[in-house]
Amino acid sequence: MSSISVTSTCEKKRGNVGGQHVAVIDTPGLFDTKLTQEEALKEISQCLLFSAPGPHVFLVVIKLGRFTEEEQKTVEMIQILFGDEASRYTMVLFTHGESLDDDDVVTIEDYLLENPHLQCLIAKCNGEYQVFNNKDKNCSQVTELLEKINKMVKMNGGSHYTTEMFQEAERAIEEEKNRILKENEEKIHSELENGISYTAVEKQ
Repeated sequence: MSSISVTSTCEKKRGNVGGQHVAVIDTPGLFDTKLTQEEALKEISQCLLFSAPGPHVFLVVIKLGRFTEEEQKTVEMIQILFGDEASRYTMVLFTHGESLDDDDVVTIEDYLLENPHLQCLIAKCNGEYQVFNNKDKNCSQVTELLEKINKMVKMNGGSHYTTEMFQEAERAIEEEKNRILKENEEKIHSELENGISYTAVEKQ
């Protein structure tokens, strides 16, 4: 999942990597598609159907560079969409790691020190992240990523993110919407009452 999209629909691909069967579901980004934001979020949620009974890991793909406001919003929306439980199954994947060599920032640790929002994101993901060098075609990068994913799966007891977790997140979103709507209605009602009262005092 990322803010930059190469597809406008969920796409599933299967393969064998290092003797391990892997299925990857690519989702559309939120800010770089022909879809509206609402349509993109709906399409992203479809990844659960493609990965039934549920994904073992969510990879939030972020291109190294300036962590833009749009990317921050993307991450926040995805976290809200899938709920707090999803954090246990989430890892950040930084791409274009070769750009670190081109900047004054030499290591990923230095880069993260300059990006408090990313530090917060990674902390929510239990410190799980991986850096990919797009110019390095060595398959060891993929092997290392799979090792980290397997470690995460083991830490979660072999479990995966479930439809029930998603439905719980949906309920929480709906409850929050209703709470905000009720607060706004009460605020408007109060303002109207105060306005009527104020007008009545003025006429006396």
